[in-house]
Amino acid sequence: MKLLNPLNSEVATAIAAAVEQQAAATREIASSVQTVTAATHEATKAMQEVSSISENTDAASRKVLSGADEVNRNADTLRGEVTEFLQAMASTSDEDAVATSALQAMAQKRSCGRAAVRRCAG
Repeated sequence: MKLLNPLNSEVATAIAAAVEQQAAATREIASSVQTVTAATHEATKAMQEVSSISENTDAASRKVLSGADEVNRNADTLRGEVTEFLQAMASTSDEDAVATSALQAMAQKRSCGRAAVRRCAG
């Protein structure tokens, strides 16, 4: 039995070493799982933040687009009003020019008439 005793001791030592190696491997796997879990949690949190930022950016973009559309409508309205104003001013200027010419002609006739009266009276 003395032969079996040392053999049993070596087998027991080998089994104990194997169990310890498996325990160490299991601890490493557990540690890796915890690390991956934490990284996954952080990645999920980052994706949620990106999603939130994206939604905010989308809302802001819609507001900017709406504002740009309103500015465009206002610019079109203003362009039309300025065109109408300039046309009215051009029309008024033409009428004023005609009226001014008529007044100048009348004034010239009056002054000619006065000159003739003076010549006749003189």
